[in-house]
Amino acid sequence: RNDLLNVPYISHDLLNVRYIRNDLLNVPYISHDLLNVRYIRNDLLNVPYISHDLLNVRYIRNDLLNVPYISHDLLNVPYISNDLLNVPYISNDLLNVPYISNDLLNVPYISNDLLNVPYISNDLLNIPYISHDLLNVPYISHDLLNVPYISNDLLNVPYISNDLLNVPYISHDLLNVPYISNDLLNVPYISHDLLNVPYISHDLLN
Repeated sequence: RNDLLNVPYISHDLLNVRYIRNDLLNVPYISHDLLNVRYIRNDLLNVPYISHDLLNVRYIRNDLLNVPYISHDLLNVPYISNDLLNVPYISNDLLNVPYISNDLLNVPYISNDLLNVPYISNDLLNIPYISHDLLNVPYISHDLLNVPYISNDLLNVPYISNDLLNVPYISHDLLNVPYISNDLLNVPYISHDLLNVPYISHDLLN
């Protein structure tokens, strides 16, 4: 239900998320909940309620005047969006969301990562290697112009080793594994994968 005046209601809910109600005046209700997250209520005046909760996170209430409540609980991943009066909510959702990126030479990478995995970069001799594997996705090797091996593994898959032409190893592991960047010859690595997103290979230069 949405009984707002000239305020778009945009709900991006995933996996058993139920919107209950929002009886605010000229205040957009924006619910972006994942995995059994239930919005309870927000009775503020001219205050946008923005709930972005994951994994059984419940918003209780905020009864401040003209103070926006912004809760973005995405497993320690900052939320990138701010929805104000009469401003629609735009969201990149997780869990079966296709890969949104185009990898071109000298094109910077823009990534919103989940599960404590920041941006993943790998730049190799003007040939971008694009592999960002999630949840038991096998390694896909690129042997291009003496380019070292780059493994993006998930679920506690250890790094093996790469001793190639003084090029450091680049391992991108999910589940609380930090990113270790490797920038070679000013060619950015581009990849943005999200949970069950297949590997997308770009072979530039012919």
